[in-house]
Amino acid sequence: MDSSTFRAAGHRAIEYIADYYEQLASGPVRSDVTPGFLLSKLPSEAPEKSEAWSAIESDLHHLIEPGLGHWMHPGFMAYFPASSSFEGILGELYSAAFNNPAFDWICSPSITELELAMGVWVGELLGLPPSFRGHASSVIQSTTTECLITTMCAARERMVNATVAEGDYETERLRSDDVRNRLVVLSSSETHVSTRKAAKVVGVQHRSIPCDPSDGIALSGTQLQTAVDECLAEGMIPFYFTAAFGTTNSCAVDDFPGIARVKEKHPEIWIHVDAAYAGAALACEEFRPLASGMDQFDSFSVNMGKWLLTNLDCTMLFARNRSDIVCSMKNDCSILQNPVSTSQKTTDYRDLQLSMGRRFRSLKVWFVLRSFGKQRIQHHIRRHVEMASHFTDWVRQRPDLFALTTEPRFALNVIRVSDAAASRMGTDSSSATAKLYDVISQSRRFWLSKTTINGCVSIRIIAANSNSDLDTLRHVFEVLSEGTQSLLDQSAIRSDGEDDGKRCTPQ
Repeated sequence: MDSSTFRAAGHRAIEYIADYYEQLASGPVRSDVTPGFLLSKLPSEAPEKSEAWSAIESDLHHLIEPGLGHWMHPGFMAYFPASSSFEGILGELYSAAFNNPAFDWICSPSITELELAMGVWVGELLGLPPSFRGHASSVIQSTTTECLITTMCAARERMVNATVAEGDYETERLRSDDVRNRLVVLSSSETHVSTRKAAKVVGVQHRSIPCDPSDGIALSGTQLQTAVDECLAEGMIPFYFTAAFGTTNSCAVDDFPGIARVKEKHPEIWIHVDAAYAGAALACEEFRPLASGMDQFDSFSVNMGKWLLTNLDCTMLFARNRSDIVCSMKNDCSILQNPVSTSQKTTDYRDLQLSMGRRFRSLKVWFVLRSFGKQRIQHHIRRHVEMASHFTDWVRQRPDLFALTTEPRFALNVIRVSDAAASRMGTDSSSATAKLYDVISQSRRFWLSKTTINGCVSIRIIAANSNSDLDTLRHVFEVLSEGTQSLLDQSAIRSDGEDDGKRCTPQ
């Protein structure tokens, strides 16, 4: 492809992307293909000779598009949002054009220094504690899992080095492998599975602490302290804890003040805040009290591609002491030596991440923050929270059909079929909710996700899609209501009208 062909194809691509977003609401939110649909249409090997771009472009539309799920569709209210913006898309386009791995400052000074500045901007936007502010406190990673692995490695090496040096086990210096075998990562049962996955990658044990998120608080400081005490009594070393600011199932928040008190008692434990989705809400001052005590923690990460309009992938990691990360990630070789790196006058981001090369993600952050500004970002978040509050009201107005499984938080409602409705169906709430989910999942106009909390099957409705509006959310509620009524109509009504006693009430 020469520049003139690229220019023509590029114009068509931009027109297509604009049309895609304008027409997105008129189509289905997800595909109806079956596994293997694309593999059966593709050749078994790459072509021997070049193909015309027109043919490739045609196949994009005819082969690839039918199998796409549309996360920016107004009806997408499953999992968590993957928010996008034209500003973010343009940032990706320019980044791809520059194609610079930017593993140190000398590779491309602008890429390094823009990322340093964006760390300061995002930290200020979210009102993060001063301990997480500054040019040297942040790094943009790809995902939360990468942030967890990076900080877990740093915490592991910090604990191993400190424990071996102190020699506080039976007055003998322990070998590092003995310490590593005793290391334990802690998190609540509601924390995202990425913490457990990171522990596997890092090669340490993981323990899940059972908790009940129904009141909006996931794990208490007392529960964490109990888990720490149990580990120590067994001769294990709790060295890392993931504090959730917005759990996966229900957006519950761990008890930050209580966890801060545990941190005061056990400063050796690395506390990382996983705020992948809900951390964006810290842009609004009214949500910041929920994070009180975070100034004592060690690291914080927020996914800019979920609620902050910056396109996948882009996760900002903040660390209180970046030297801990550098100690575990730094790996020099002669080809990388240069006067700037030796002088330590700036940051070489290869020392703060798993990989060597990296993408120019800070460019799209810069585009988005400048184009939207803090006020529009705050409005964006508050609008979704207000939309979700209407859904909460609708649910509470129909106790004959629905019940809230947990306290609504951060534009997320988690609901189930009420005990009253389930009793009329002759079953329990969990089974009735599972049936309801099967019914509504047949729709291709919206997409919700299912989960289980305290043994209760529940349905999650997240109203944080930048293309959704109140009318779309009302339609979802009406379909849920119609689906529940349909199940009631299909069920045999108990002749004596007695309650069969079946319940799925959060404990």
